[in-house]
Amino acid sequence: VVLACTVGVLTEVPVMLLLVRFVNRTRHWFPKPMADSK
Repeated sequence: VVLACTVGVLTEVPVMLLLVRFVNRTRHWFPKPMADSK
């Protein structure tokens, strides 16, 4: 169980960082949502 938790965290963090980088890089491809009118 400990090994599964450790491997899960070690793989989850880089994947989330890559997803954030990808979204930030491709944000200008998509139209802004209507909720962005602050």
